[in-house]
Amino acid sequence: MIDIQLIRRDPDFVVKSLLKRGVEFDIKEFTNLEMARKDIQIKSETLQNQKNQIAKKIGQLKSSGESIDSLLTEAAQIPKYLDELNKKLSE
Repeated sequence: MIDIQLIRRDPDFVVKSLLKRGVEFDIKEFTNLEMARKDIQIKSETLQNQKNQIAKKIGQLKSSGESIDSLLTEAAQIPKYLDELNKKLSE
């Protein structure tokens, strides 16, 4: 098995090494997939951060007796977005 870090760090070396073994490695396709994975990871981390911020705000509003309905609705949408991102990642 090839270490993913090696592919990311030195893709030309991996391509040349695999060619010696008679295996073609489409570095362009790998790069496209890697960029898509990174984009999904960033979006996922952003949503997780947003979820944490909403939870914190809900706690603050609850303690002051204010309405939290809109925040609860917003928070309920985040797991759906995360599920969509996970499905894209597994495709």
